[in-house]
Amino acid sequence: MAFGDSDIGVFFGDMGVVVSVGNDSTTGLLDSNDLTDAQAFPGAPVRVVDTQTIVTIATGSLPSIVRDGQITVDGTVMRVRDLRQERDGSLMYVYCVADK
Repeated sequence: MAFGDSDIGVFFGDMGVVVSVGNDSTTGLLDSNDLTDAQAFPGAPVRVVDTQTIVTIATGSLPSIVRDGQITVDGTVMRVRDLRQERDGSLMYVYCVADK
């Protein structure tokens, strides 16, 4: 069974967290993984240098989101490091770092 754009809300509703930028809010999936030297500095020895937070949202659900802007994820204020769309463009991956 294939999933389509109409299934995104149901999928996020089961496991999602509140994600907001300014007055806009949506539901997204929160994930964290290790960021290695190889990702941060190509050619460097592979060591874990940080933890990277990735939030998956429906594309267009946060129209005011921008790189280097603030984002609140499940109550935690963070900064947007990068934005990338999934292949078909229906989902967006928001790479975040702690806002200092």
